[in-house]
Amino acid sequence: MRRRGTAPADDPVLVALSDTIRRFSIPRRHLDALIDRRREGHHDRPLRRLPGVKTYCDRVAGRSVVSLHIFGFRDPAAPGHAADSAWPLQIVNIMRDVAEDAAARRIYLPADEMAPTV
Repeated sequence: MRRRGTAPADDPVLVALSDTIRRFSIPRRHLDALIDRRREGHHDRPLRRLPGVKTYCDRVAGRSVVSLHIFGFRDPAAPGHAADSAWPLQIVNIMRDVAEDAAARRIYLPADEMAPTV
C-alpha cells in the first residue's frame, strides 16, 4: 500500500495496514475515502452546499464498512447497508454536536443552509 506523499513501504504502520487490508479483504476505496476526508479538513470552514456535506458523510461512513470487514459478515448486502445507514447517522452526530463544534470553531453544516433567507 502506497499513496503519494506517504512514508516508505517499510514503514511499520504501512506494513501492518497492508497486512490488515489483505487479511480482512477491506476495499481500498473506503480507506482512501477516510484519508481524503482527513486531508480536506472541513472542520475549520463550512462546507458550501448540502451535497458537500453528503460527500463528507459518505467518506466518514467508510469507517463503518471497514469495521464490518474486520468484524466479519455473512450477507453480501451488508457493506451496502452499512454505507447506506452510516451517512444518515453521521448527520445525526453533526446535529447533536453543533454547540460543541461551534465552541471549538468546527463547522460541519452547509453555509447555504445556514444563510438567512430574505
